[in-house]
Amino acid sequence: MKTFVKDYKKNDQLRQSFADLAKKTFGIDFETWYQNRYWNEHYICYSYALNGDIIANVSINTMNVFVHGNVKKAIQIGTVMTNPAYRNQGLASELLEKVFADYDSTCDFYFLAANDRAISLYEKNGFTSWIETSFVIDVTNYSKRNRALEPVEMTGKEFLKRKRKSIPISNKLAVENDEHVWMFYYLHGFNACLYTTDHNLTIVAEFDQETCHLYGTLSERPFHLEQHLPVILHEGINEVICHFTVDEPLPGLFLAEDTSNNWMVRSVTGASFPKNTRFPKLAQA
Repeated sequence: MKTFVKDYKKNDQLRQSFADLAKKTFGIDFETWYQNRYWNEHYICYSYALNGDIIANVSINTMNVFVHGNVKKAIQIGTVMTNPAYRNQGLASELLEKVFADYDSTCDFYFLAANDRAISLYEKNGFTSWIETSFVIDVTNYSKRNRALEPVEMTGKEFLKRKRKSIPISNKLAVENDEHVWMFYYLHGFNACLYTTDHNLTIVAEFDQETCHLYGTLSERPFHLEQHLPVILHEGINEVICHFTVDEPLPGLFLAEDTSNNWMVRSVTGASFPKNTRFPKLAQA
């Protein structure tokens, strides 16, 4: 008979079984994240186990979401998975109900990025679609550096320290208690996407031919795109795709609806994400 278990990261057998199922389902590695002590109290698994093996899971990420400076208590749902042998039994819905029972009294809203096949599941559990906005800047006429920035090496300890001291990149939509997610990205390739313009600013970015994908910043000072882009971009870059909400009007900035992440929201208090915003990529679990 299946057994409900939750918050078991210190149970080696259950945690490793969860990690095995996640690797088979999504191809991602949770055990390294745990061993580096980045799995903190804000990431909690709700699971069914059978004979010591995890057969279904719904994970939550407890976060503070700042909407125009006002804090909202939010739960990001992620790592929703079921062993193929136990699918189509309603296990994910049962686990979602257990999450709702624990947090409806203290949470403003839940949100998640759904895959196409799971949209109907979430709709049945009270989620509705939220359409975020893409922020793309045509920087053809911007001033730029002659030479590209060189990536810098940064230990996980230093990266986490700088993250904890950094202020949000956006005032319209920002996230707190997302350090564990940032560190997951750090371990999965973003440690090679760090660039420093001076001792006050490190950017997380990828440069692909004529495009810069800008994911976030590590800075104790406010980040202003129009001021900083000329020292970030090099000649040949003609487009910047911002994976966060851009607050300020900028020359060449284009906004468009974007449904690629299939964001869905289940509101408890009526709170949700504001229009014309983008959830920051580095906080997406």
